[in-house]
Amino acid sequence: MCIALSYSAFPKARGHKTPCAGRWEKIAGIGSQAATNEQAPQGVRDCPSLVLLQQVWNQHFEQIDGLVRWRDGPLVANAERVGSPYETDARESRKRDTEWMGYKVHLTETCGEEAAVHLIVQAQITVATEQDVEETMPLLHDLQARDLVPEVRLVDSGYVSGVRCPQGQLSQNWCPGRHNHGEEVIRVSFSAVTCQACQACPVKELCTKREKHKGRILTLSPQRVHEERLRRRTEQDTPAFQQRYALRSGIEGSLSEGIRRHGLRRARYRGQSKTQLQATAIAAAINLVRIRQMLQRTQLGLSPRPKRPLSPFARLRSLLAA
Repeated sequence: MCIALSYSAFPKARGHKTPCAGRWEKIAGIGSQAATNEQAPQGVRDCPSLVLLQQVWNQHFEQIDGLVRWRDGPLVANAERVGSPYETDARESRKRDTEWMGYKVHLTETCGEEAAVHLIVQAQITVATEQDVEETMPLLHDLQARDLVPEVRLVDSGYVSGVRCPQGQLSQNWCPGRHNHGEEVIRVSFSAVTCQACQACPVKELCTKREKHKGRILTLSPQRVHEERLRRRTEQDTPAFQQRYALRSGIEGSLSEGIRRHGLRRARYRGQSKTQLQATAIAAAINLVRIRQMLQRTQLGLSPRPKRPLSPFARLRSLLAA
């Protein structure tokens, strides 16, 4: 899930963006020239903040024929681009139609018996540009270090690894299909974020061809890995697997609770370490509420955890089936 920072100074409407950008260009040009001028005080030129300010300026502005202009495109990839000199850890990212500046949060929750209380045991903040699959093993190692390794780990599909190209870029998804001659194949696609690294790849000419600013696609013949994936997909259609995997849906409710009741989606502080503290505090608050509820229900002779209510769609299905 994404955690966003709020930057409202720059307007979103296109008609107001150009005049505002012009003012930013003038401010940036004057500030950069004054700070780097040889006549500037030594204390100003040696200021650590000046290096950061210069880095942000170079990434967002450029000087052409003595005039300062807003860059048409990013100078570096999102993973390296600093969005603000006031928040150096946050990064811009995108997931489908959602764009944000900030971080990602990964929650791990116990999901044993339905009646048992479910507690959040992990609330990890990472940079927004990291793929979920890159956190699969670090999260497991953290659980191992705290002697909390689960018997079964139910994860979202985003945490399952795919194929890496020879240069180390991770694929986004696998899609079975058919070749022009009717042969079964697997099309492995890479995300648009990955394509930024592809443009600077030293062996790009040896890779598959693709339109600029679009992720590459590889077509592979079926092999042992594909057969194993097919077996697992078949297993996912069985009632036993679906019943076990249904336990994972509880984490979606925890995310919703964190967002709606505790403001988990909005970073209240600057810096990844402070945002990590915020996420940990929210997870602890949710756990305290659940433990208190468990103690109250136990004293009343009820099950530790109330029965999960049906979703509106499930209630509608039951009414139509009646």
